[in-house]
Amino acid sequence: MKLEWFKCKEVGWCDLMKVDIENDYVKESIGVYLCWTGSEMDNSSKILKVGQGYILDVIAELRTNAAILAFETKGIYFTWARCPTYYLDRVEVFLTKHYNPVIVNENLPKSRPKKVKLPWDEEEIRLLKEQLNKPNFVENENDKKKENKLPW
Repeated sequence: MKLEWFKCKEVGWCDLMKVDIENDYVKESIGVYLCWTGSEMDNSSKILKVGQGYILDVIAELRTNAAILAFETKGIYFTWARCPTYYLDRVEVFLTKHYNPVIVNENLPKSRPKKVKLPWDEEEIRLLKEQLNKPNFVENENDKKKENKLPW
């Protein structure tokens, strides 16, 4: 099943503390979510929590959850996808089994997992890591046209 994972305008993945809870899309969304720490670019970071619910309520709860806030210095990111209510339990089970979050829902539904499109696919992760590993050829801000001499 294809889900459309929400990203914040112009910045990519949402910083949990900066999600605009006054936004109508946030107020009206029910779906599944992922909360993670570390890099905002890929899923090589720790998945902290997976769940489902009214997204406005979820954000409010996560912003006060001590176990989540313990990771604040490393950055806490959040995304969600709207999902038909009759699939919520099954998608939550799939995401939980796939990501094995640090904080597990003790009341995880006893449902058969429903496979969904993940927010990061393997090709996207590979390309992002490749971009991050490219050497920087710019010597400084004043000399952007000059390339560094590589040491090898």
